[in-house]
Amino acid sequence: MVIRLEKHLAETGIMSRREAKEAIAEGHVLINGKVIRIPGTPVDTSRDRITFTPFLQRHLASKETVIMYKPLRCATTRESQGTTIYTSTPKINHLACVDHLDAESEGLIVLTNDGSVARVFSHERSLLEREYVVKTRETISPKCIREFEQGLVLGSITTLPAQITRIDRNTLTIVVKENISHQVRRCIGELGLTMVSLLRTRIGFLELESLHPGQFRKLGHQDVEKLKQLSI
Repeated sequence: MVIRLEKHLAETGIMSRREAKEAIAEGHVLINGKVIRIPGTPVDTSRDRITFTPFLQRHLASKETVIMYKPLRCATTRESQGTTIYTSTPKINHLACVDHLDAESEGLIVLTNDGSVARVFSHERSLLEREYVVKTRETISPKCIREFEQGLVLGSITTLPAQITRIDRNTLTIVVKENISHQVRRCIGELGLTMVSLLRTRIGFLELESLHPGQFRKLGHQDVEKLKQLSI
């Protein structure tokens, strides 16, 4: 199969297409032992041998993706004042958060220095499921649940239908599929309800499981590759 070199590197999950173009232009990618510096160069994946310079090999080996239980009242951006995930957990300082939660929410977040993983979360049309446990001050009526399930208008956006499971009179499990900033919190407000707590328990196939606030776990190669496949 003949394909553009950077497209092949991106589709195999080695690096993002942007990273591949940069690596090629800088002379770090070889085809059959010959340095290639022109992005778009065709490669026959059934015959050609693609290798990397030692520098690029070290760079690729340094890539890391972790899941973390973000504590309550802890920001996920470096610029925020007060406590952040980076000041409370210095071991993740080399990673960037790619699926944020606001300071008043807690639960599962993903951090990485891998562009191919980051792309999965940044794509506007990403339909990666996110699951939350939400508690409100008021009793949640069947009417509110139906409206949430059918989709709500948030400014110029109408949300896709959500999956709702009632836990008790003021607690729901909510599953949404869109990458809309503060979607669940905004929807709860749109329904006239007061949020007491919001816990994210799942992103796609990644689950909070036994992590406690402030703890993180490095993802293995299989999980990282599974994530990367979601953007292809």
